[in-house]
Amino acid sequence: VFYTRFDVPYPGRTYRFVNESFVVYPFGFGLSYDSWAYKKGSCECRPTRGCIFTFDVSEAKQRTSAATSVLFFLRPPATSGAWAPSKELKAFTRIQGPRQHVSHSVGAGAFELAGSDGVFHREGGDWTVEIGEPAELTFIVSVAESSWTCH
Repeated sequence: VFYTRFDVPYPGRTYRFVNESFVVYPFGFGLSYDSWAYKKGSCECRPTRGCIFTFDVSEAKQRTSAATSVLFFLRPPATSGAWAPSKELKAFTRIQGPRQHVSHSVGAGAFELAGSDGVFHREGGDWTVEIGEPAELTFIVSVAESSWTCH
């Protein structure tokens, strides 16, 4: 597909820019046919290392053979501008068994966006971390130059 309208940033191209009202099957649909419950744990962030998220995942029927993929999406701050994706898959992990305590890190580079010059820079503001698709857990990471907070 050849795209000639550069005044409109990536309209509907990939899940990162699509209007969610058009989605019939969400990203990751069919990765597991079991029902999973997520219990929010904690998060810890450092500007140089990124964030570590911990939470519990359990399968509703408690079957030992159950497995699923846990997806980590980031939504940039609302003030990021037209070129920012609506959300982006930044990490994933696979879990096995009826329940598991998950601890997963997302590096500091995940909180960067490309500017109009194509150079990546850390984007300040409130990032939304969504775990699962549709989102089963959410964390808000407030990114500032010298300090980050997570809640």
